[in-house]
Amino acid sequence: MKGTVLYKRLANILETSPGFKNNGATIASYLRHYSTQIMEAGQAFEDMYRQGDLVFWILDREINQILEKLKPNIFGQIFFKDESAFFKERINDMIQVVDAFKSKVTDAVRAVRVADSIRDQTEKGLFRGIKIEAEKFVKLGTRNNNEYRSKSSPPPSFPNEELIIDVENAKRHLEQAQEILNMLYRSGYGLNRLIIILNNYRNRLNDVDAELDDKITITKKQIEKLRKLLDNLKECHTKFLKRDEIEDIIDVTLDSQDEFDGHVKVSEKIRDSNL
Repeated sequence: MKGTVLYKRLANILETSPGFKNNGATIASYLRHYSTQIMEAGQAFEDMYRQGDLVFWILDREINQILEKLKPNIFGQIFFKDESAFFKERINDMIQVVDAFKSKVTDAVRAVRVADSIRDQTEKGLFRGIKIEAEKFVKLGTRNNNEYRSKSSPPPSFPNEELIIDVENAKRHLEQAQEILNMLYRSGYGLNRLIIILNNYRNRLNDVDAELDDKITITKKQIEKLRKLLDNLKECHTKFLKRDEIEDIIDVTLDSQDEFDGHVKVSEKIRDSNL
């Protein structure tokens, strides 16, 4: 995922940045932890995608077999007793498949929630490092450097050339940190939306699961209702896959720049109030 590379790169920079002398190591640890969790969340989604295709193929097959058996029952009568084992086997197979798939969806939801929790810690730590340390370092260092350059023979107490270089480096690191902070704002917004989508997905799956009962009355009407629920779940799955790749959802999922700007302003107000 593109974001994880940038997070790790900034972590390496901040560990030795003069502008983040006190907070750099802690922020770097947060960034690496978040990067790892994003990768784990991505793996959870890949597992869900992979099993999802198989699940729908199996459910389609089982439902079609049941409907084929029910074709003579044009008035919706219950199946013949000698066919009960066949129907029971079909239902049990579907129950097992749905239960296994539900666990994959639950794993994906859990991974996203953990990632968002770590992202929140990382965002707060980076914000504090920028506001409390880096900006002050750059501001004070720039002022001293300007005074240093304005004097033909600066006194020994003035900063040396090495400090001037440190300040210039800190400026670049501060800009990079601000860019990553914006990415964290975006990923927080995207993760929250993902949780909503996944919860809806899981609700649809629960609807199907609720219809799959050992005591289900096997009639054409009942199975067609199950087919409709399955179609709804497929539609939900298709819409979810159209969200593009998981890194795009996590990194940049926004409907408009205005929406993002509003989200950033609210986040900044919350962070400012905590300083």
